[in-house]
Amino acid sequence: MSPRLPQSFIDEVLSRVDILSIIESRVPLKKSGANYSACCPFHQEKTPSFMVSPSKQIFHCFGCGKGGTAISFLMEYEHLNFMEVIELLAAQTGLELPKEHVGYKKTDEQQQLYQLMRQAAAYFYKQRGQSETVMRYIKQRGLTDDIMRSFGVGFAPSNPEPLLDILRKQGASHDLLTKTGLFVQTDRKTYRSRFRNRLMFPIRDRRGRIIAFGGRVLQSEDQPKYLNSPETPLFHKSNVLYGLYEALAATRQLNRLIVVEGYMDVVSLAQHGMTEAVATLGTAVTVDQVQRLFRVCKTIVFCFDGDAAGRKAAWRALEVLFSSIQDTWRPKFVFLPESEDPDSFVRRYGKEKFEALLDAAQDFSSYFFEALHHSYSTETVDGRAQFATQAMHYLNLMPDLLLKEVLLEQLSTLVQMPLDKLTKFLVTREQPLVEQQMTELHLDPSLQKILMLLIQNPKLVSKMEHATLCQVRKDSSGLLNQLIVFIQAHEDVTTATILEYWREKPYADLVYQLAVQNYLLDLQTLENEFQDTLKKLGQLDRELQIESHLKKARAQGLSEEEKSALMQLLKDQA
Repeated sequence: MSPRLPQSFIDEVLSRVDILSIIESRVPLKKSGANYSACCPFHQEKTPSFMVSPSKQIFHCFGCGKGGTAISFLMEYEHLNFMEVIELLAAQTGLELPKEHVGYKKTDEQQQLYQLMRQAAAYFYKQRGQSETVMRYIKQRGLTDDIMRSFGVGFAPSNPEPLLDILRKQGASHDLLTKTGLFVQTDRKTYRSRFRNRLMFPIRDRRGRIIAFGGRVLQSEDQPKYLNSPETPLFHKSNVLYGLYEALAATRQLNRLIVVEGYMDVVSLAQHGMTEAVATLGTAVTVDQVQRLFRVCKTIVFCFDGDAAGRKAAWRALEVLFSSIQDTWRPKFVFLPESEDPDSFVRRYGKEKFEALLDAAQDFSSYFFEALHHSYSTETVDGRAQFATQAMHYLNLMPDLLLKEVLLEQLSTLVQMPLDKLTKFLVTREQPLVEQQMTELHLDPSLQKILMLLIQNPKLVSKMEHATLCQVRKDSSGLLNQLIVFIQAHEDVTTATILEYWREKPYADLVYQLAVQNYLLDLQTLENEFQDTLKKLGQLDRELQIESHLKKARAQGLSEEEKSALMQLLKDQA
């Protein structure tokens, strides 16, 4: 959820930035009428479907559906969260974050923790060069000083006291020392190192700040092989991918990402010129990690060891993909020979053979059906029934996509069952969110159009007359009423301002869809449509009043004043 900064502050930030300048500095744009167009930076395409509207201060891609304000663009393009973008834009435009909302700023404790983690990383890096065992291990692995410096790889000795002294001199309290995740407190003043005699890999967030460490043993008999920092105020394992910051720093626009399991795999692949590898911190792939990966790059190669554990991990990744996959995603799967991992394979056979393995990676559907074939035979009736049952279980987890249709057709062929019979086993999915919201709000076409026109050109609110206000009162949801009140209460309101106000509020998706409906109409067309819709609403209001008067006349008769009003309504209607 986005931090609840004052709306006035977000409005001020938006008023000081120009979405055209922000996007044009990152994406080559071409003038297209009142707007600007480009090939979308968020998915691969040959024909431009990415539009930027300077007047509305929003962008939208009609190919992949991404869009929003300058804030939304930077969140997506720079892989930052809402607050990080606000901080960035505030700094660029000379604004200070509101002091009364320091709860949403990095707290003093967080700032101290970031500093302590930097100090610890510097200490570990220095210790690496002072250990003959470590230097011999690194040489055996063929790693250069440049690559070790790039990833900040260090060494943690057994004795915690030197590092404790350094951190205490930085003002670290007992509580903060524990919150770094580097120490285990045995009593009030005694600490034990969590990482002992391990190669240390700093784990960075999207901004390059060190938030945790991973430690790898130097002796194969030591266990566990990999050890991560525990959950801390800075580190939440399920959201983080080791090496993602370094991969983005090496290549701005990645064509693919390679997902491996260990830190050393990432470093070793980078040593051999493949800087696009990331690691899952030794755990199963999570939904958060998958979504983060595909926001960065649409082609993701999941690379697993060829043993039973590797196959199990691959299947878990596939299960996670089923619930969140999109048509634009291109997940692939590759398995190394048994007893090999990416580190050992690339050192033994070189980059060229590793690249050949990646090029031959299985796509999503091929791996899915091959994996099912290992468990169920399609040679018998019973086997085909079991195969189809298991496949439909996973297909029912998928959103309604073209990919889902293709998989159904493949399944139909494999199990020798007509497609129309298979589709009967599909679970009926809920309406898309925007359709649900329209149904829930009972929006008739005229009200929907008024909402769209006001969102795209808020200044039209000054042209609203009695007929429209009558409809506002009939709008039980209050959405149109809320929109009018918001516009009237804010000077120089833009479409972008409205979108940011509705971020994280009910009907945010509907408001966004209305903001980009009809390909961002130009001002004259907006005004013409607005006037036409107002006339229709006025006519509808008169019809409702006439019907009400006639109903009353039949039931109990009308007063002279009511008869006069009815005659006037009939005259206006003629």
